[in-house]
Amino acid sequence: MKQLVIFLAISILCLSCGQEKKQMINTDFQITECSALYKGKPLPFGKPIEEWEKIFGKVSRKQYECVYIWDDLGIAIENSTTTNSDPYDLSPKTRKYDVLYIFYANLDSPAGRNEKLSFIPTDYLEAMEKYGEKYNLTFEEVLDKLNYQENEGYTNIRILKEFFFLPYNIYDKSVTIDGAEVKAGMSLKEFNKNRRALGINMFTFRDVNMNGIDEHGKTEGDGEFWDDRRKNFCEEQGHYILCSLQYSDNALEYIKIGYGINGDDENMYSF
Repeated sequence: MKQLVIFLAISILCLSCGQEKKQMINTDFQITECSALYKGKPLPFGKPIEEWEKIFGKVSRKQYECVYIWDDLGIAIENSTTTNSDPYDLSPKTRKYDVLYIFYANLDSPAGRNEKLSFIPTDYLEAMEKYGEKYNLTFEEVLDKLNYQENEGYTNIRILKEFFFLPYNIYDKSVTIDGAEVKAGMSLKEFNKNRRALGINMFTFRDVNMNGIDEHGKTEGDGEFWDDRRKNFCEEQGHYILCSLQYSDNALEYIKIGYGINGDDENMYSF
């Protein structure tokens, strides 16, 4: 009888340990297939930028009406359907294409110093030319200031930051995607381990690079990764959330979050 009581006690303890491991982490950004929250507030996809400012504060900088940046938070919104000449459009038909980026890398990161960033609306060479024009320097003088070092890249590339539409700072906290934690410095392997512990699909390579090679199912290397086996598109509420991770130079560069409307495939294709 005594042995039975001990066995039951150990079983209950182990069960509680397992439940504790699967407990959701409390983060400011909480992303699921059907919702995207920041500090408990729904992210206003499909709505004017002014609605985002109610949550994140005033936009720090913008590139025409294409990119909006919050430097202190390390986040940005990009709308790939707008051009430099388009006026600001607050209608849902335009704003539904807004995509939120949470950055874990910028110019000061190894990928930035080595010109390996994926999110670069401004060309490095163009930024160098603009810097030279502003400060009356020759191209060779700009190169000298950037201080290129072998195996480290341009160690002083931050001097060009005013000419890049990247946040001055990176996001310094964890984010949960379907309850699985992801954070700066976390490998895709570790993130997928977190997802497996919750019994949900791993993130695999999003094969949209048009290189003619079938890379579906890949779970390592650089590129964009998402839940390619997703089946839940939140039909009852009429919209869903899209989410992916970008790895560049073997490190997490950003989390990408978008908005999809059931029956409107354009959102999926533009994400």
